[in-house]
Amino acid sequence: AGELIRSTFETARASDAVAHGGWIEATQTLHPRLFIAGRADVQSIDYSLLSGDPAMQKYQRYEAIAGFKVSPDLTLRAGYLTRKGYVVFHWDDQFVASVTWQRKIF
Repeated sequence: AGELIRSTFETARASDAVAHGGWIEATQTLHPRLFIAGRADVQSIDYSLLSGDPAMQKYQRYEAIAGFKVSPDLTLRAGYLTRKGYVVFHWDDQFVASVTWQRKIF
């Protein structure tokens, strides 16, 4: 699955600002109880202070996940996520985990 977007919006500068980006994700079942997934998210925008010239700034995020279905109701997931925000000069690295319980109520 994925999505692309482009948007133009009016600013106080002489020209309009343009933002564009998108994301893509994929999931693959390796075994009836085991799956992997990945996601990439990249966005760009013209950014400037009113006193400066605009510069293209990027937001980037990448994630890799492995999951295990303990039972039809319980799933365990663990993975790695890295991202670099707008006007930030370093990457933020994280290890992520989740426990998901689901049950049909009605």
